[in-house]
Amino acid sequence: MKSKKFLALLLALFTLSSTTACNVAPVDTGSSSAGSTGSTDSAGGSSEASGSSEADSGSAPAPAADLPEGVIPYTPYDLSGKSITVYTAEGELSNSVLAQKDRFTELTGCEVKMVAIPMNNFREKLTIDLSAGSSEYDAMAMTCEYEFIQNGWVEPLNSYISDSSIADPNLNLADFIPSQIEVMTMGDQIYGLPWKPDVMVYYYRKDWLEDDANKAAFKEKYGYDLAPAKTWEQYQDIAEFFTNKEETAMVLSSWE
Repeated sequence: MKSKKFLALLLALFTLSSTTACNVAPVDTGSSSAGSTGSTDSAGGSSEASGSSEADSGSAPAPAADLPEGVIPYTPYDLSGKSITVYTAEGELSNSVLAQKDRFTELTGCEVKMVAIPMNNFREKLTIDLSAGSSEYDAMAMTCEYEFIQNGWVEPLNSYISDSSIADPNLNLADFIPSQIEVMTMGDQIYGLPWKPDVMVYYYRKDWLEDDANKAAFKEKYGYDLAPAKTWEQYQDIAEFFTNKEETAMVLSSWE
């Protein structure tokens, strides 16, 4: 049987990671303050609890700290001698976990073990492990994978988030960008908390868009002025207009 208090602490750990990844200083509540500062994600990254471990829980006094106005003290649970294993990808995801895991251990006594896999075979290995019923990992810091949800490999978090006996009282889903929570939701169940957003960057050939011949031809064909796209329809028109030109296509997108 899974420990609700244990999984609740996983939420706290990764919300701490969220604030680090977004270059926002975590609010020092003397605890693992889940959601006390705004955090963002998207298809970019989240923490998903697989619920594979059990842990006994008991109350422990919260460390002394000067609490900012409006922050409610949160008393973490004593998980001394316990450990959790987090699966993630090498790079910014693993760096985020590394930045907060010692703080988490300081608060709870629970050791955080991290398995960081190179991105090129990150998803493949995780899929194999989960499909085989592996209990190696307790949580994943990664993008939201709907296949994992549909296959029942990850644990919905609603009951942990809404349980006032275990959840950080400062956790407020309204602090997150709504679309980032939606990415982590299937039906009415939340399967992860946002870590950061991925942003698509739009590159274009300025000399092509400012060329008088291109402007005239584009205006004649599409009925509006050639300029950097502001809608997906304009994006499609521009890409279509410059397709099969002698030079390489000029519209590029990249994850940043």
